[in-house]
Amino acid sequence: MKLAKDVYKGQTIFLSRNVPLTERVIDYLRSSGFSHKIAIDDGAVCPVRQSNRGYEIEILEKQHGFLRLEGDVFIEGFAQAESELYCVGNVEVGGDVLAFATIVCTGTLTVKGRVAGATVVAGQNIKVVQAGSQYHLPTAIACIDFQEKLNQEAKKEYERELDSLQQNINKIGAAMAGYSRQQKEGVVQSPAERAKIKKIFSMYTVLQNNRKKIQQQIERLSGESPPLSIHVEMSVAHDVTFGIGDLRLAAEPHAGEVIVSARGGVLHFENK
Repeated sequence: MKLAKDVYKGQTIFLSRNVPLTERVIDYLRSSGFSHKIAIDDGAVCPVRQSNRGYEIEILEKQHGFLRLEGDVFIEGFAQAESELYCVGNVEVGGDVLAFATIVCTGTLTVKGRVAGATVVAGQNIKVVQAGSQYHLPTAIACIDFQEKLNQEAKKEYERELDSLQQNINKIGAAMAGYSRQQKEGVVQSPAERAKIKKIFSMYTVLQNNRKKIQQQIERLSGESPPLSIHVEMSVAHDVTFGIGDLRLAAEPHAGEVIVSARGGVLHFENK
């Protein structure tokens, strides 16, 4: 057997995952008073289970491959090195997110351990206990409002549609103005012309109603999104980059609570 990840005592590696898990090593763990659970890599892939609260995974493993899930995900243990998860929903990790792992979700992300040399991205707020690795592995933690980006694309499409619609309204408006002048000048119109005018007026009303609906959609998509933040409860190590939206900033090591937010186009760090 072998360990699925390094075993820590506080901030120090107590037992490396590269050490074969022999009876002698197990006896050493017991004699040292180590009582925490350890994760064993036995070669079998942890199943992805569904429950009334979403998807449940004991350990997110590299062997899961490109894992994409729609719904909330609960990882009971940790995210293994080089594992990948893409989720349409919220994600909660019970332990660490290890080196070169990637977690991307559209909702909130909660890591009840350390993000160490990994990349995590959420569409809403992020909360982790510790950020960074003692091995100086690059760590990236970012909030990107995916819904806002989708809204921007949809808004551009509606604006293009509105522009095309307005051009048609202007053309029909010009034709209606011509017929109105004819009526004022006493020009006699045939039944076919009167039917054509009626049809044009009806089309003009439909286009104006569509124009109003599109404008309402654009206004709805133009609303402000709630502010995003990243909350680190305990400490930030070296080589950690935080991001919110398009803003990125490398953080200095810090012992204690850190809250990262964006205001006025600048990232702000609140140290506690």
